[in-house]
Amino acid sequence: MAAAKEGRADRLAALLRDGADVDAKDDTYKTALMWAAEEGHDSCVAALLHGGADEDLCQYVLMGEEEYRGDDDEPPEEGSTALMFAAENGHAGCIAVLLCGGAAVNATDYTDKTALMFAAENGHVGCIAALLNGGAAVDAWEQGTGDHFTALTFAAENGHEWCVVALLVGGAATDHDQAGDTALVFAARDGHTECVEALLTHGANVGSKALVYAARYGHVGCVKALLNGGADVDAKNDAGKTALEIGHGECVLLLREGSAVSQRNEIIKCGICYLAYGNARPPMCPSCRHVYCRDCWDRVLAGTHARAPGKCPRCRADVCRADVRPLHM
Repeated sequence: MAAAKEGRADRLAALLRDGADVDAKDDTYKTALMWAAEEGHDSCVAALLHGGADEDLCQYVLMGEEEYRGDDDEPPEEGSTALMFAAENGHAGCIAVLLCGGAAVNATDYTDKTALMFAAENGHVGCIAALLNGGAAVDAWEQGTGDHFTALTFAAENGHEWCVVALLVGGAATDHDQAGDTALVFAARDGHTECVEALLTHGANVGSKALVYAARYGHVGCVKALLNGGADVDAKNDAGKTALEIGHGECVLLLREGSAVSQRNEIIKCGICYLAYGNARPPMCPSCRHVYCRDCWDRVLAGTHARAPGKCPRCRADVCRADVRPLHM
């Protein structure tokens, strides 16, 4: 084990020639091949494979406090393979050697997590490329935790933009759904603007939940990206709340602006005089975003000057004449 951990391929070769058990496990239930892959020693990986190591053995995962000794009624859960250790720790060279040695690229641990998912979760884009080239199933999903994440979801949730791009280029489905939550929703919830933009660029459905999450947690960049991607300001989450109702800080200002813009094709006539808008009677919008025609705003603000406020007829907010701007149709 020590030779594998330390990258001493010559020492490993000598031990194997002397009859060492190539697949022996230490007290952590890891083999020399697993240690070499985890530490990134591709020459040791090659030596062990040449010596007959089983590339698809799993590390045992102890689910309780009792130590597994091989004689329990229930066997332990299967953990990571050498390929998964290499992917988790970013060792693309070891991945290439293992795949050439016949490692199962789509092997899973006890949660159905694959090497590709480990690479995506930890931001190793080189490993993703190696695994996809080796035939990894890009849209496989893990079931053991109940989250049903794909590699794309892991990458998006953790903010690994280039991993997201690599997976999308590799054919990942943008809208794989985990109980209504897609990779876009997780990226928006956790404030990963670049991932949001990459997903939208590659055709992700903007949906209704991503904007609500981004606004709720104050992720201004994500809110901007989603609004630019066509997000509906009035869409509601599962609790019936819109992004504007639960948004914070600057996000609220962006959403109010988006709400006003989204009304452009619905605005037909002024809510005070009920006359149609037009060039002679353009819609005007103050900071509170309640739109009326210019003539009606002139009447509302009659007797005021640029910095002496009047009151909005709908919400009674203070409105200064200088703040009332044209709403471009």
